[in-house]
Amino acid sequence: MSDFYCIPTNIGLTKLAAFSTGGSPINIAEFAVGDANGVPYLPETRVAQNTLVHECYRNAIESVLVSPFDAHVSIATINLAANVGGWRVCEIALIDDDGDIIYLANYPNNYKPTLSEGAGGELEIPVYLQASAVGSIAVVVDPNIIRASQDWVNLNFATKIALQAEVDNRIDAVQAEVDNRSNALIALMTRLTA
Repeated sequence: MSDFYCIPTNIGLTKLAAFSTGGSPINIAEFAVGDANGVPYLPETRVAQNTLVHECYRNAIESVLVSPFDAHVSIATINLAANVGGWRVCEIALIDDDGDIIYLANYPNNYKPTLSEGAGGELEIPVYLQASAVGSIAVVVDPNIIRASQDWVNLNFATKIALQAEVDNRIDAVQAEVDNRSNALIALMTRLTA
């Protein structure tokens, strides 16, 4: 196992098991990050807890997508804006709409500065969730958050941009042909009327 990973909590396992026997999907609504009071830990040491050691920030989660490589893995993307920080990120929780921590992850004890400290920027962290039942994880998205990741933009607009470039090239080629024929026609008419 790697040094940094995400596992379901005891509550998360119970809810995942309930889903697999006909229950509702788990609605991941929020994420929380913490500094663990400066003492990083392995997630399995706290699966019985329903709080982080020291939560520093909480926000709505923006996306949970099924991995294109493994249908039993979902990828939750959490984003810390440039103005959020001033502490170390050591622990991450994914929280459902009941307020329960469903997944707990550790993180490589990195300091998250803010722009006011003279450095910083947005921090995007993908969290990989394993679930035995496809569809057991859903996401509750706050409609007031409008955000597009670079991957989303590339996926949704790269083809459109390429197609628009092709259309523009074809229009330019047709216009050039029209101009050439118009010039030839004008030259022919000039000779005929002379």
